[in-house]
Amino acid sequence: SGTLKTHEKSHTSEKTYKCPVCTKVFASPESVQSHRAVHNGKKPFECDACGKAFTHAKDLRSHQRVHLRKKKGYKCKRCERSYTRLGALRTHHERSHEEQKPLLCLECGDAFTELDSLRRHERTHKEQKPLLCSECGEAFTELDSLRRHERTHKEQKPLLCSECGKAFTELDSLRQHERSHKEQKVKVTD
Repeated sequence: SGTLKTHEKSHTSEKTYKCPVCTKVFASPESVQSHRAVHNGKKPFECDACGKAFTHAKDLRSHQRVHLRKKKGYKCKRCERSYTRLGALRTHHERSHEEQKPLLCLECGDAFTELDSLRRHERTHKEQKPLLCSECGEAFTELDSLRRHERTHKEQKPLLCSECGKAFTELDSLRQHERSHKEQKVKVTD
């Protein structure tokens, strides 16, 4: 179709449509028409990449993300992935490459390097079967939630802080508490 050909021209050097007011050249008559709004003041914010004009600066910024997505300028040096924002590349690098800490599926033990991949995998287990409490039959979709619930039925030995004896039911809470003792010791020795 003609629209596709016009669009394809915008990606090549075939820019044959000139603005009658300035020296800019465009790939389509529609682009020239959009650009001309810059000259009459109706749309003073113009995209340098394609000439499209906007009434508001925020609309131009939003539009320019389209060009950034096409470029994907930040490439990971350790794998084939690329990102439009540096922050996204850093997050990918931390999750995928730094220390290669495996994230384990609590259901089957499969290991993943990215949290998104683990979460996607975990959903396959949730779709297969709910996790049931052996005491009361309550269903859970996450193993952590089931284990937390099961503790309410059992008279389990609480997890005790080796420093002060404070009791906890969850290991994460105990570890966080124990870190506070270590931080206090560091402050005392300073």
